[in-house]
Amino acid sequence: MILSSFFCRLCIGIVCLAISLGYQQVSSAQADIDDLYRQLSLLNDKGETLAGVLLLQRALTGEKSLENRVQIEQALAQQMTFAGQYSAAIDIDESWITLPPGSQSQDKELPADLLAGLSPVPALEAIVAEADHHRIVVINEGHDEGATRAFNRRVVRALAAKGFQYLAMETLSKSIERANIDHKVTRQVGYYSNDPVYASIMRSAWAAGYRLIRYEDDREENFVTPCDADAKADWVRQKAPEFSQPFMTEMTSREKNQACNLAQFIAKMPDAAKILVVVGYAHVRKTQGWEGIGESQGDGAMRWMTGFLSAYTGENILAIDQTEQDIHKKQTDIDPLVKQIYRTFVPQVETVFRKPDGTYLLPKVLDGSVDMAVFRPDPREKDNWWRPDDELVEVMLRARSKEFGWPIGLVMALPPGAGTGEVVPLDTYYVSTSGTQEVRLLLPKGMAEIWLDRGSGSVNKIGVIEVTGDQGPVHLVIHDIDHGP
Repeated sequence: MILSSFFCRLCIGIVCLAISLGYQQVSSAQADIDDLYRQLSLLNDKGETLAGVLLLQRALTGEKSLENRVQIEQALAQQMTFAGQYSAAIDIDESWITLPPGSQSQDKELPADLLAGLSPVPALEAIVAEADHHRIVVINEGHDEGATRAFNRRVVRALAAKGFQYLAMETLSKSIERANIDHKVTRQVGYYSNDPVYASIMRSAWAAGYRLIRYEDDREENFVTPCDADAKADWVRQKAPEFSQPFMTEMTSREKNQACNLAQFIAKMPDAAKILVVVGYAHVRKTQGWEGIGESQGDGAMRWMTGFLSAYTGENILAIDQTEQDIHKKQTDIDPLVKQIYRTFVPQVETVFRKPDGTYLLPKVLDGSVDMAVFRPDPREKDNWWRPDDELVEVMLRARSKEFGWPIGLVMALPPGAGTGEVVPLDTYYVSTSGTQEVRLLLPKGMAEIWLDRGSGSVNKIGVIEVTGDQGPVHLVIHDIDHGP
């Protein structure tokens, strides 16, 4: 499995990015990180995602190394998305941030004319309109935020009508070519795809006629394209003992390789074809720097994939950010403009703000580096962003047993005949309180198997349901659930 992608996010003050595909050796007196990830991979391959959460939580106990704790907590945040614990994932991924006194921006009113002339526009509507003028669209996600992935699924579906035929996604493995034929999101097809919401993007893309494309940085393969030679020079240079900034250059080399992989594919696309690229966090940026860090790094300055992709293809890329304008998360600093937007407009759906000149409002940290910034309601509440549509039906699943309600555990819906160790669930719901009466799932019409993961290596099929109807929610009952330990 792909493990390096645990650390696709660049941590403030901590080097916690595993660059190459495969395992990264991390020395530690407190924990064998490499062995921990091997154990986690085995659990995920068997579909025991809740056991993976428990494994990482135990690993944090007694771990005193800050670097190790940051790495384990980020892995735990991602694992929690696999296990349906989206709110907890956001909290875990930010638990290592300590806000010094006075670090948060003051909650003060800005000049009223600062927002004069702004027009709130549904983000999906604006993206579809702008996509008419671009052959390449790049949109990011937060790897711990299901809300960004759910929105990307809607973008994928909407852009299919605009001639987009290709969807490039992060952490896909080489087995994606088989998946493009059988349309199965297996445990082996990628890493982020273990999250059912991420997997739903892939399933919806296939239904809309897309071909899925991988663009991972395969560091051990030969550098064969012209831009690969540029990346190889960086890779070799940063290995030199005298080089003082290896991390920034290694990151830059990764950005170049991913951009090269995409550029090589785009060069072979039909002239009228269009591609949507899903990336993580700052990889969406077209200009140098990461929250001001890159500009001061001199020879090792950080640059990002979308900027390289624009240079390699010569295309005017539409870049859309979803991760920087979020007042609901703990951050070292929140742009006063972002606070004012939420105070004034209170977005109830994903929204962008069009300025009188036709461009879109951006937080200061994104100014000049992307084209659009998406504002949204609180991403912690799954009901805010995981909404039914003409493809997914809302199902309220009630448990009926000797002890009424659902036991604590992960409720999973899978395609018929698919074991939990083979195929990623259609949807999941984590029951945190024993006796919960109903769980909410969004499922395609047809048959689905319901499985229950108790987190102790016990993953059992407990029933089969049929999802019908265009008007939801659909209420169904699962009988005779074992509430034992």
